[in-house]
Amino acid sequence: MKNAAKILGVLILVPTAILAGYITAGVILLKRIDYEMTGYSLKGINKGILSLILELKIINPSFIKVGIDKYDLTVSINNIPVSKLSSKIPILIQANDFTEISIPVDVDIEKSFGVLKSREIIGYFIAQQYDKITIFVRGDFGATVMKIPISTKIDEKWTLKEISEIMST
Repeated sequence: MKNAAKILGVLILVPTAILAGYITAGVILLKRIDYEMTGYSLKGINKGILSLILELKIINPSFIKVGIDKYDLTVSINNIPVSKLSSKIPILIQANDFTEISIPVDVDIEKSFGVLKSREIIGYFIAQQYDKITIFVRGDFGATVMKIPISTKIDEKWTLKEISEIMST
């Protein structure tokens, strides 16, 4: 009878330990979600409002699919915060796959940069001096893995020149 209990215990504990290891490995990989800025489009400058769309690729390196439930991001231009964005639109990313999201950004140039700096920023766009414009994206993505909530951070920066080079490849 004692041997039967031992065998039953092993039959329960071993698969449970394997499953726990599998989930833990998947969650560790998800904490390393990768991001790439794949493009942008300048919609225009109208009445002092700069409108652009940033294209962000979210890469799931895990062998487990992940659901992105929400994101809270701060977009900065030349390290000056210009827009706070959040979304609760669910996104499912399959294992070892990626998805792209569009992030609309509307910037009140003068309010964000002041009169003198706003003219400088607009001048960079007009002169296409994209190496002088750096986009920062900071914040976090809330996700679920097998109904377990996790949070992953983003703290990335790219110049518009770098993004333009990615777009042309």
